[in-house]
Amino acid sequence: MFRLLFLIFVALVALSVTAIFLAVEKVPHVVVDSSQQIESADSVSALLTQVRNTVRDRHRSQTLFITREQLNSLAGVLQRARPDIVSQVSLYQDSAIVKLSYQLPAPLTGRFLNISIPILAADKLVLGAVDLGSLTLPGDWVLRALTWFGDWYTNSSIATQSLQQIRSIDFDEAQARVQVGPVDTLIQALKASTNGLGSDANEELRKRTAHYVSYLNRLPPEFSLQERSLADYMQKVMAEAYRRTQEGEVVRENEAALLALAIYAGNHRFASFVGNVQHSPDKAARPLRWPVLAGRQDLSLHFLYSLAIKLLSEQGISVAIGEFKELMDRSPSGSGYSFVDMAADLAGVELALVATDPVTAPLVQERLALGQSEVVFFPDINGLPEGLDKQGFAERFGAVDSPEYRAMMEDIRQRILRLPLYSS
Repeated sequence: MFRLLFLIFVALVALSVTAIFLAVEKVPHVVVDSSQQIESADSVSALLTQVRNTVRDRHRSQTLFITREQLNSLAGVLQRARPDIVSQVSLYQDSAIVKLSYQLPAPLTGRFLNISIPILAADKLVLGAVDLGSLTLPGDWVLRALTWFGDWYTNSSIATQSLQQIRSIDFDEAQARVQVGPVDTLIQALKASTNGLGSDANEELRKRTAHYVSYLNRLPPEFSLQERSLADYMQKVMAEAYRRTQEGEVVRENEAALLALAIYAGNHRFASFVGNVQHSPDKAARPLRWPVLAGRQDLSLHFLYSLAIKLLSEQGISVAIGEFKELMDRSPSGSGYSFVDMAADLAGVELALVATDPVTAPLVQERLALGQSEVVFFPDINGLPEGLDKQGFAERFGAVDSPEYRAMMEDIRQRILRLPLYSS
């Protein structure tokens, strides 16, 4: 028995090494400039409208029309967030191919994992043979593995139910047509699912965040009757964090306090990523009047959204989403590209970074608890362009990542880094 187990172990190790050798390659198969992909970001507005309509009419089947430009714009967002992942979608008659190149980290720096996934037209989601480097894997096996992992990771049947919602997929060279069944059951399952298997760490974060949401909700009604700067709410919640913080817990308290602020004064749906933090199941806690930054409610929301996304994910994702939203706003129905909004996005990310860095977290907590004005953490926005449509953006900045665009983004970063909270 020992010999048999040893032989099985050796065989598995040999198989794993061989698979890695065949899958890892020296050159990427996908090389594409993300700035070119997201140039069509304004086209995604129509896709989001379709998605909203699908959710609104959740009790009937609907068809989503997704263009090649929309798909590759979303691929560009992924690359902006994760430069080590480059992807591209090609559409053909009756099929689509998703190609992805992932630059591996150390100790395999300079090597790439190249993946090619064919999607076939059918009355359900069907994958053709999947190429993983020099390996070719059966598409149905890959799909079953991904579905199992999705269900396992969410501790639910979300992945399985999502596949069951797809009634048909069809392609031509310009667009994909996806018919989906009524999504009401899926939406209910999404609300009930728990991310991360309900670990002790997540439960601890949920309890801390619930405390701060409750604390903000117990502020005297007259406090939020008048228009206030977000700095006033920041001072209240961070003073409570300062009072509660025990040795070695400053990062956790800062994280929970800021997440609670984003849920309370930004959007209550951020609570879905933390757990049940609301005191009342029928009414989300919120101020009577929304706070402002630089006298504007929209900047407070930009700041809080980016802050929350950074706390819940990665820095690159927060910036990429903010940038993509502004590029979408260049459409005729949008408000135009705003570097002012980008300044609010980047400032929210920066606060999340320093508030959860063990080195700077104590100082950030102490300074914000003192109740200083928003100029401590929010930059000067004078002179930053906004309201640029696609033509106006092109005339002034050319394209994303042009020297002029990079100079403007660097100007914003320097304005943030000169602020008292970040300069030290």
